[in-house]
Amino acid sequence: MKKLFLYSAAIASYCLLSACQSTKILTATFEADAINSPPAKDLPGDPSGDAIEYHNAVAPLLKVQNSAISGSKALHYTALTVNNPPP
Repeated sequence: MKKLFLYSAAIASYCLLSACQSTKILTATFEADAINSPPAKDLPGDPSGDAIEYHNAVAPLLKVQNSAISGSKALHYTALTVNNPPP
């Protein structure tokens, strides 16, 4: 009985740990986009047909910038400071 519980616990642990895998949501590199400009809405590469959708009001907050990785680019979202609204 003790071995059965030990094996069951080991299998359950393995299943839980294997289910917690990282998955990339966006694999675009933005290498074709100009620095300090919003990203292109149609993304090149696989899988084909991927796109970024955002409202035009958000466009000034999205900028393609140089990445911390030398020679690469990254998408940067800048949130504006909002003053406290009057009561």
